[in-house]
Amino acid sequence: MVIVAFVLFSVVMLKNPNHQDPQRILETVFGFDAFRPGQLSVIQHILERAHVLAVMPTGSGKSLCYQIPALATRQRAVVISPLVALMDDQVLALHALGVGAQRIHSNRTRTQNVDAWRQFQDKTATLLYLSPEALMQDRMLAALQRLEVDLFVIDEAHCVSKWGPSFRPDYEDLSRLSELFPDTVIAAFTATADKATRSDIVEKLTQGNAITIVQGFDRPNLRLAVWPKNDWKKQLLEFLDDKRASAGIVYCLSKRKTEETAAWLRDQGYDALAYHAGMDKAAREANQARFQHGEAVIMVATIAFGMGIDKPDVRFVAHVGVPKSIEGYYQETGRAGRDGDPSQAVMFWGAGDFATARQRLAEVDETRRAAERTRLDALAGLVETAECRRAVLLRHFGEHPPASCGNCDNCLEQPDVTDATELARKLLSAVYRTGQSFGMGHLQKVLTGNESVVVAAWPQASGEEPDPIATQRIVDMQKLVTEVRRFRSDQGLKPSQKVAAKIVGIDEADLLTQVPVIRSLARLTDPEGEFDATASVEVRLSGATVTVELDTSGTVDLVAERCLRLQVDLVAAEVERAVVAAQHLRQALLVHRAADDHQRVAAREVGEHLRVVRHVAVGGDLFRAKAGDAVREFRVAAGDHQRMNLVREQITEDAAAVVIVFAPPEKVVGVERARAGAAEPAFPVDTRVGELRVDGVVPLALGAVAAVGGLA
Repeated sequence: MVIVAFVLFSVVMLKNPNHQDPQRILETVFGFDAFRPGQLSVIQHILERAHVLAVMPTGSGKSLCYQIPALATRQRAVVISPLVALMDDQVLALHALGVGAQRIHSNRTRTQNVDAWRQFQDKTATLLYLSPEALMQDRMLAALQRLEVDLFVIDEAHCVSKWGPSFRPDYEDLSRLSELFPDTVIAAFTATADKATRSDIVEKLTQGNAITIVQGFDRPNLRLAVWPKNDWKKQLLEFLDDKRASAGIVYCLSKRKTEETAAWLRDQGYDALAYHAGMDKAAREANQARFQHGEAVIMVATIAFGMGIDKPDVRFVAHVGVPKSIEGYYQETGRAGRDGDPSQAVMFWGAGDFATARQRLAEVDETRRAAERTRLDALAGLVETAECRRAVLLRHFGEHPPASCGNCDNCLEQPDVTDATELARKLLSAVYRTGQSFGMGHLQKVLTGNESVVVAAWPQASGEEPDPIATQRIVDMQKLVTEVRRFRSDQGLKPSQKVAAKIVGIDEADLLTQVPVIRSLARLTDPEGEFDATASVEVRLSGATVTVELDTSGTVDLVAERCLRLQVDLVAAEVERAVVAAQHLRQALLVHRAADDHQRVAAREVGEHLRVVRHVAVGGDLFRAKAGDAVREFRVAAGDHQRMNLVREQITEDAAAVVIVFAPPEKVVGVERARAGAAEPAFPVDTRVGELRVDGVVPLALGAVAAVGGLA
């Protein structure tokens, strides 16, 4: 096979005399004597300008498969990588070998990114590392189209496919590359992709026009083990006992558990660090750097840690709980033994882990849910199997392994096996004989003759009278605990914060036997040493008054608490002032908007003869007007024409009288002024508010009436 590959390379070199010999680059630049399995074939296809999808196990040397073609052709290659840290590590490693490579990402300064681009432009650096987000910006795409880009490399290509376990929307946009750069070779690499995922990757990235090379998924140097979880901390210590001088990774399912496990391992004497997405970025990067360059460091992490980690001497990987999928398990365990030396992977699992995982499936996009469920079922099969675990794992990825690997827990030690044939026969028979219409609760009763909790009858009252004394004790205790908790809160104590306290009068209240429970529920401790009560609360119970004295010295910063309360009061006052100011402003705006120039002139003229003394609330019917020294009051409801006529008669001889017709805010308020013997109103008013003008009645908005009152 190797001879054939070299012959094909000779043909390629004859066709392209400008290409350098890949074998020579491997030896002189990278310092290796021979290619690893699969590398030569991938390099050959790229040099022949064929699109390639390479599925190769972790630690198989995927980077050389695209770095060597870029160096051999002396053409520009863009490498799409998902992680900034990985870009930096690979570029710095290439610099150490004298290879021209650069990267552009958000953690670098603008000057550094501009310099990197110039080096790529003038071919000082022929390898440029970018994130998918940076690559697919219109400005970057336009700039690359002006250059001759010979190769696009997509690392972690499984992120492209919605069928894969690690789909990323920003990767999906890479499907545009084949249209934007039709003459550029696309090479995609991944360590984890089943048949459906591989087909989806090829279709999206190359429109189905790519050669797929599957090197194999087997990692024979990696010993696999799965342990039922009973006391996982004890089990983990047992697993780590002979690995104190080794580096490893412990995967946990939550951020909180990651932190707690790392702290607990440090207490056991291990150099353990935490890593998860919720950590401060600087702390996360510092921990990763320590792990990368340390010798006996344990990284306790969520699945956020892993992609792109290139540490060859990781000797073990432990899972506390089940991974998200069988692909995730393969990729995460693949962090161990990348140098080819013997390494171990162990998983601690329980039935509850799968129940939780199946609940999480409800949060998965519906288009991917079926595929994720299939992967989870495959993982369950790996965990629960009694046959070779490596064989189960490899068959999932389409390989045909031998029946036994000799390097997993099932092959090394025969697992306990129970023959359930007879039990299954009885169960199926019970299902058939009961009409195939009953659930497990009824079947359990049929098969065993025993009641199950599921189908048991509800408990019934005994009919006995409750103990009134005991009942009262419970009521008193609830009241005491509630009042103490409320008092603690008023004092600024946190709900979980314990404080020393004396309880006076508890015996008289007949609660002496309940003191331990009361102290536990109210977070109170026994007073020790010099007890100095700083606060107390009295609680009147059915039999006596109980006084609880608290010593809050050292638990509450009284000055800070007082400042906080003052700040709260100040904020409340400012809010109230702002509300009042807003109300005044709104009223002023209403007046301003309602009264135009014509209305203001009319208001001034009326105000010379009229002074509004009081204005009633909206919907009222009372108005007082002052003409000279006389105050006349008229009550007229909107639409009450009879009342209006009577008022007209009363004011006929009045030289200065005003009638206001009050109505709800959505209706018109009318103002009428009449003068004795006058055929027309003494002060006719032309207004834009309304068009109706009958016998001196001028419709005005409510705000206009207020304006009249304000000017008068």
